[in-house]
Amino acid sequence: MYVKSDGGCNLKRSNQDLLEYYQRLRGQISTWAEREGHRFPWIDLLLIAPDLFYLILRLASDPEVAVSVKAKLTLATLYFLHPVDMIPELFTGPAGYLDDIVLSAYILHSVFHEIPAPLIEEYWTGSSEIPALLKRITGLADQLIGSGMYRKIRMMFR
Repeated sequence: MYVKSDGGCNLKRSNQDLLEYYQRLRGQISTWAEREGHRFPWIDLLLIAPDLFYLILRLASDPEVAVSVKAKLTLATLYFLHPVDMIPELFTGPAGYLDDIVLSAYILHSVFHEIPAPLIEEYWTGSSEIPALLKRITGLADQLIGSGMYRKIRMMFR
């Protein structure tokens, strides 16, 4: 994937790779949830990580989305793809996706009113109502990743 000059993602070259990443992410988290999920208090939020990834990916590549919004969504997509971040999945396993979820929810929440509602409905694969879910995640962010990390996210994406 590479960032185009209009701020969006060029998915033609790597669309298959990104969809495979989505499927691997779903499988990895689902398998982990079956084994360890009963001991993890935020398992329901981890299970929506693939859906959030898919939503930001599709919105970042849609021509109806404004360039400024695409730029933020592209950053969220890249953050998801990078294995070493604030809570690295490389070392923590699926629990490391909590920061990816919080960052994605924060960005989506901040640009939600700028995205045509039919696009969100078209690309959202989750079962929860997306506005309520984003509000829940951002409301729990301090508990999920710590107030210091959430403060950094908010400062980066003002």
